Amino acid sequence: MGVWRKSFYRARCTMLVKVFRMDKMELRELHRFFKGEEPIVVAYLFGSVAKGAVGGLSDVDVAVLLSKGYDLTLDYRLYLIDKLTEIIGKETDVVMLNEVSPLLRYEVIKCGKVLYCRDECERVAFEERTLDEYLDMGRIEKEYLRCLLQKES
Repeated sequence: MGVWRKSFYRARCTMLVKVFRMDKMELRELHRFFKGEEPIVVAYLFGSVAKGAVGGLSDVDVAVLLSKGYDLTLDYRLYLIDKLTEIIGKETDVVMLNEVSPLLRYEVIKCGKVLYCRDECERVAFEERTLDEYLDMGRIEKEYLRCLLQKES
């Protein structure tokens, strides 16, 4: 691990400790787990926990981006939920970013925190693609509303 990567990892750990009150041991275990899961390119913490609005009933929301060519199976998602719940010690939900809407992907990259990244270039490309698709959705929605208003007049 290069010097830049080590300092980036330490800074991310410090931020996650503050946000979620995870201890460094849990973060190391999460990092080790994600590193051992070859299909996972990026994992984000998002939702109420990432925003620091943790309540007694809050679950932990994790979003993962899988490498191209890997099948998105329910079994794999359930496996991730089980393992992450075991590591974190709280109920965990997993979202597969490869199969969700641009709106949810945008919310994850806008408000989420990167837990693990195997390939920085692929993460940046994914985030750029998500932003483009999200902005395109806005244009399509405006055009739809314009057409709808024209029909009514």
